[in-house]
This record gives sequence, C-alpha cells and structure tokens, in this order.
Amino acid sequence: MLLQSASGMSFDTVVPRERYPLTRSAITSTRAVRNPTPPMNRQRHPHVLALAHSIEGCPMNAVIHYSDQHHRSAVVALWKTVFNDSAPHNRPDLSIDMKLAVADQLFFVAIADGHVAGTVLAGYDGHRGWLYSVAVDPQYRGQGLGTLLVLHAEQALVDRGCIKINLQIRTSNEGVQAFYESLGYFQEPLISMGKRIAFMSTPNT
Repeated sequence: MLLQSASGMSFDTVVPRERYPLTRSAITSTRAVRNPTPPMNRQRHPHVLALAHSIEGCPMNAVIHYSDQHHRSAVVALWKTVFNDSAPHNRPDLSIDMKLAVADQLFFVAIADGHVAGTVLAGYDGHRGWLYSVAVDPQYRGQGLGTLLVLHAEQALVDRGCIKINLQIRTSNEGVQAFYESLGYFQEPLISMGKRIAFMSTPNT
C-alpha cells in the first residue's frame, strides 16, 4: 500500500538523503519565506519531494498533521507507553496543548488502519530545527515507520529553510542512538544544558 503525504500525494520511493536541498540556491529560495505555515505545493523544490514509501507488512494509511481531536487519547496513551516519564512538565496532554498553541504545523501522526501508530514533533526557530517525541507503537516497530516519521519531519523543516536538525537522547535510552546514526545523525562535542522555569516544576523533576 502506498503511503500518502500530508498533502495527499502518494509516493513509493524514498528520496536519498544526499538530495536534500542544502545548496546555496535552495537555501536562498527558502530563507525568504518566514511564514511558519508550510508551503502547500511540495514540488516547489524538486529535490525534496514529500518523503513516503510503501513499507512491507505495515498497513499504513498516511502521515498527516495532527488536527483531529479524536487522535488525542491515542497519542496520550502512546506517549505514556513509549516514554514512561512522569515529570509534570512532560505530561502528554499538556505537551499536546502547548504544541498546538504554537500552531506551527509541525506535529505529525502516522495513521495505520485508522489508528495512531506513531508520532513526531518538530520545531524550527529560523536557526536550527529540532525533533521531539518520535514514538512508534510497539506493534509497528521494526517495519521502518520510525524512519518514515523522521524523514517526514525533516522534509517539513527543509521546506522552511532549515539546514541543520538537532535532537537529544536520554542517557537511559542510549539504545536508540544507533537508529538516529543510521539516518545520518551523529554525537556532537557539546554539553546539553537546561533551565526549568515552568510553573508546574517541582524539585527533582
């Protein structure tokens, strides 16, 4: 079964990573667009067609923007299963509301057999892109769905002019590092730091 992009276009191949538009001409053409709304015509940059393909054994229907409140309970359940993080600021329902409030159209869900099978959140501030909450339902793992979600989010960031994407991995989840390395990510000589300022913060969370 062919997978559909959020724009409704069907594809059966994956565009090689080396074909992302990181040339000066492509960067120039996309940087001029600062509106956070993604371009509706994904063929505006011929080197970055929407990323989607048929995954053997994975009855996918689509990777789409999160826009249906019927997806909410499924996303909450998936994140509780996959991330198992009880910190107040990581509550799934709160994370969903805060992401939707930004209205950047960078919240994607994978739908399989009419159900939420995976998620990915992306962010872009005009300088760097970020990936968050890459999650796949355990029953769909090992079929390439995680790769598809990441590539789909990368496509959306590239459409906005992003030339570098960052992500963070918990030390308790180092096993996922190989997955991201297979997609071209690498460990950088940096120290990740954070400052908790949200009102719901409590000590040691």
